[in-house]
Amino acid sequence: MSDEGRAALTEPAKDLGPVKEQLRTDGYAVVPDVLTADEVAALRSRLVQLAADEREAARALGAPESDEAQFVRTLVAKAQEFRDLAVHPTALELARHILGPDLLLWEAFANRVPPGGPAGGAHIDQGPMPSDITWPVVCAFLYMLDDFTDENGATFVVPGSHRRHRDELTPESFAAGRVTATGTAGSVIVMDGRVWHSIGKNRTSDFWRHGALMFYSVPYLRVKENWAFLTPPEIVQDASPLLRELMGFKMWRSLGGPRADKAFIGGQAGVSSYDGQLLKEDEASGWGAVRPPWLN
Repeated sequence: MSDEGRAALTEPAKDLGPVKEQLRTDGYAVVPDVLTADEVAALRSRLVQLAADEREAARALGAPESDEAQFVRTLVAKAQEFRDLAVHPTALELARHILGPDLLLWEAFANRVPPGGPAGGAHIDQGPMPSDITWPVVCAFLYMLDDFTDENGATFVVPGSHRRHRDELTPESFAAGRVTATGTAGSVIVMDGRVWHSIGKNRTSDFWRHGALMFYSVPYLRVKENWAFLTPPEIVQDASPLLRELMGFKMWRSLGGPRADKAFIGGQAGVSSYDGQLLKEDEASGWGAVRPPWLN
C-alpha cells in the first residue's frame, strides 16, 4: 500500500468508528476536515505571529539563528485560539477512546518546519515512561495548518509500532517501516503515545509547514508542561471548567487536591497556604492542588 493510502482516511470522519479501528491496528490515523478553513486560518495566523515575536525575543538575547524547526510552546497560556483547540470535541472523544474517560492536557505546542528543514528525531511520545509499560498513557493530536505533503516534510510514522517494544526503535527499523502521514489543511494526525514517528524533511525551497500539537495523558501522570506555574492567573480564571480540568486544576480521586496543602482544623475546614483563608469544606475535594485566591 502506498504511503498516502496507508496514512489517510479518504472521507470526512463524521463516524469515528473507522478512525478507532485504525488506531487499534496501526496506532495512528489521519482524520480529515476536523477544522474549518476559517479555524485553520486563525490558528495559522496566530502561530506565525507568536513565532515571529519569539524569534525576535531570541535575537535580542543573542541566540544563534537555526535552520531547524521552530517550536512555540505552552500554547494554552498564549492564545485563545489554542485554548479552544485543547477542548476540541473530536480530539477529546478519540483521546478518551485511547486513554480512558479521565484526561489531562499533557503538552501543547506548535512547530514551523522551514524550507530545507531536516528530518529526524524518531521517538515515541511517552518516552519518559519506563520501557516495561506497554500500554498507552499519552496520545497526540497534530493539527495540519497547511497541507502536509511528502515534499514539505509531513510526519513520518511507523504503522503498528505501538505493538512493538520501544527498544526495537533504531534508525534502521524506523527507516524500514515508516510511511508519510499526508493530508490537507484542517486534518489531524492522531497517535497512540507508543507509535514511532518523526518530523519529515522539508524539501521545498520557500515553504514553511505549520502544525499545532495537543497531547493528552492519563490523569495520574505528571504533565509535561506545568500549567499551574506557566499560565497567567487571569487566563485560568476565565477558562472553562473543562479546560481547567484538563490543565490539572481539578482533583482526580486522591490526586491533585488541596488536602496536602492545608492543615485541617477539627477535621472540617483548612487553611490555605496562600493567605490563611479558611477553605470551605466542599473545596476540600474540589479545584486545585494549591488553590490561589483568584479561584476562590
